[in-house]
Amino acid sequence: MRNKALSLSAAAVLCALTIGTLAGCGTVTAFTVDGVSIPEGKATVKTKGAASEIVDSGATVHAKANAPVALTLNKANANVICDDSTSEIDIQGLGGTVSVSGACNVVNISGFGATVNLGAVQDITLEGASNTVDVDSAETLSVAGLSNEVTYGKITTIGHVDGIDNSTRAR
Repeated sequence: MRNKALSLSAAAVLCALTIGTLAGCGTVTAFTVDGVSIPEGKATVKTKGAASEIVDSGATVHAKANAPVALTLNKANANVICDDSTSEIDIQGLGGTVSVSGACNVVNISGFGATVNLGAVQDITLEGASNTVDVDSAETLSVAGLSNEVTYGKITTIGHVDGIDNSTRAR
């Protein structure tokens, strides 16, 4: 479920990247993913074979085996529980905080300005801009994009760290 396109205008993306500091930047109050408009303070959850569901900030989502979860934030917070070590989670959107617990297989993070707290994860891919990730342990980590930060307890293999101004550091 990776590579879902966010329907943000180029101006909205530029404003998001600069945190609204450019003249003429308004507030992004809603954007559309897969035809679903996500209001500010909400998120959508989509699991394999199901329609997107809009959830309130603070919602708890269960990631099950063989049913990847796509979580799209619009300045919302969410909790994800991996019910199986084969769980796959895609986190994208604009702002917000996600806490992931349980043993997850794959976590993909993209979008702008999210804070993601992870427990034990097999593989992490971080893209996008201005995302902050804290992970207890992972087998592999790859980072691309702009101004992303990763703090970790233990990572077996740090793959590529590409892009501009990305950083990884041990606690």
